[in-house]
Amino acid sequence: MRLPPPSSRAVSPLLALALVLGGGGCASDGAAKSEPLDADFDGFVAADDCDDSDPYVHPGAPEQAGDGVDADCDGDDGAYAYVGTYALTYLYAGFSGFPILTEDTESGTLTVDPSLAAVLSIGTQIDEDVVGFDLPVDLELDGTTVPMPVPGEFTLQATGEWNDEEVYVNWTCETASGELACLGELKLLGYGFENEAVFDVE
Repeated sequence: MRLPPPSSRAVSPLLALALVLGGGGCASDGAAKSEPLDADFDGFVAADDCDDSDPYVHPGAPEQAGDGVDADCDGDDGAYAYVGTYALTYLYAGFSGFPILTEDTESGTLTVDPSLAAVLSIGTQIDEDVVGFDLPVDLELDGTTVPMPVPGEFTLQATGEWNDEEVYVNWTCETASGELACLGELKLLGYGFENEAVFDVE
């Protein structure tokens, strides 16, 4: 029995697959080498991804300010949500629900800069029933804020001098619906008073 000429012999399926994946795949290998690399499979190639080893870092990724990671690749670690300037709209200081400040005399601002340093200015008046006469209060306090795990919440400690005494606030604050609400302690007249302050975003 004579075999057909070589040009007419059938190629086995296994040989055909070997040609495609092996020696016969030269053209496809070249195409694969030209494709951009996305090592972390986050949908962004290395040329556009500032960290192609981390799938949680890429343009448009959620940014957690202050964690040391530029997650959205904009060249900045981001700013905390509460950084900015706020206008004082309500101030209470007292003990057991008894206020020491004259109502509706409060004014002032709180400014928190990107380094989380804070400057607090408060103007108000101590009620005549407390000291026997109206006593204006003008505070200029400097301090720092410390972020809390919940976004928009932080603690503030700020100190200054008034009438030759050291005064301070020790607050826990949170931002919500364009307002900043703080609760804690105000040291004034040698006492630590219950303290509440509300600010509007300027």
